[in-house]
Amino acid sequence: MEQVFKSEQEFSDYMDKRDEARDKEKEKELIIELYTEHLIPVEGAANKLNLTVPEFEELLKKQRKSS
Repeated sequence: MEQVFKSEQEFSDYMDKRDEARDKEKEKELIIELYTEHLIPVEGAANKLNLTVPEFEELLKKQRKSS
């Protein structure tokens, strides 16, 4: 996919959003890893991701299916 930007600012904004999404994905992976290694409780993991415990458990199921 080729992206065309109308200005330097538009390109910069795009790059910032992309980097932020990457950082959030890395953070999510780290929290899941900490939980699966029994270093933080399920409530703590869910809270750090702004999820309820059932939402976090559903996320784990999806992660396992995609692996």
